[in-house]
Amino acid sequence: MEMEEIFRIGYKIFNDFQCSIIAIITIVITYPILKKKLLENHISNALNDIQIANKKLIVKSTELIDEYVPLTYTNKWVEIKELVYIAKVITDLQKLSLEANKDSNTILIFLKITLRNTIKHYDSSKHGMISTREIFGIIINVLEQVIYFSTQVVQIPKSSKTSKNNLINKKISKFVTHSEFEKYKYFKQGFIDDPKSAHLLLFYSYLNSSSTKLITRSAFQIFEDTSPLQCMAYVREFYAPMHLEKKENHPLFSDRLLLQFMGFKISTSLSTVTNTSTRVIELNYTNPSDFFGFTDSLTMKTLIDGFKDILIEDSGFDLSQMNKFSKHEKQIISIEFNYEYCQKLFGKNKKNMKKLMKKTVPNN
Repeated sequence: MEMEEIFRIGYKIFNDFQCSIIAIITIVITYPILKKKLLENHISNALNDIQIANKKLIVKSTELIDEYVPLTYTNKWVEIKELVYIAKVITDLQKLSLEANKDSNTILIFLKITLRNTIKHYDSSKHGMISTREIFGIIINVLEQVIYFSTQVVQIPKSSKTSKNNLINKKISKFVTHSEFEKYKYFKQGFIDDPKSAHLLLFYSYLNSSSTKLITRSAFQIFEDTSPLQCMAYVREFYAPMHLEKKENHPLFSDRLLLQFMGFKISTSLSTVTNTSTRVIELNYTNPSDFFGFTDSLTMKTLIDGFKDILIEDSGFDLSQMNKFSKHEKQIISIEFNYEYCQKLFGKNKKNMKKLMKKTVPNN
């Protein structure tokens, strides 16, 4: 009897152990499959949500365009309270876009930040600041892009693979908790925080061609990066320094004064003396800082004598070749050159311009 009892207990233990092994093997085998299925379902639900939100975004954007188009036929100066109201409308629309496609969300964030930066410095008592035609033209342009992005097929990621990332430097990640997180490898959502994105180039190109210097500077302050202007200069085949710098021994502030290229205007200058026309280009530079200003003290002479092209040092760009120098409010200066001069420099610097544009473009 004792032997039978021993065998019975032994068989029960073996059977329980065998079941446990089978259960563990089952979990090991099925977990990746289950995880993949859950991730695929999550992506599928997210894509459906994006599609629904896109439709809402199209409806609201269309309504706003219908409301704003008649205002582009007027040319009144915009009051500060009107700008504040417009900024609120765009902020509400941007919140709606959070669940929609990332392209619309990104370009609406650009517009929202630009309006907020503009409001900080806007003085509607000064003649010629911003007109209704200008501001509503900009908004309609953005809304049309929002509709375009929202009518495109929602991009389906090629897989549901994920990748692990650390919130902090790997060297110290082992000394803290909850530093690791997992994200989709091919399913990216949210704001495209990249000054080299096509979205910023589209947004900034329109502003450069149709807005006042204050709005252009406000948009430039989003990233304080000349990447879109590098592309625009390359396409238009002219050369302009992206950065003009002067070394400065200042006890309290920076040891350098930096002017960044923020925009340009190409036009035709007519001479009443010679009765001839010349194509000229106005290059606009800014100190984007709202806390430390220095452009008020600049003159044509101090600019020529003290500042130089620092990104392409042997560019051959000669500031003494400028036709005009002018200062504007909010840390902006303009220098005018013959367009032909900047075109000739493009031929000399074309390769270096391409290198500069490629330098910070990530490999996808």
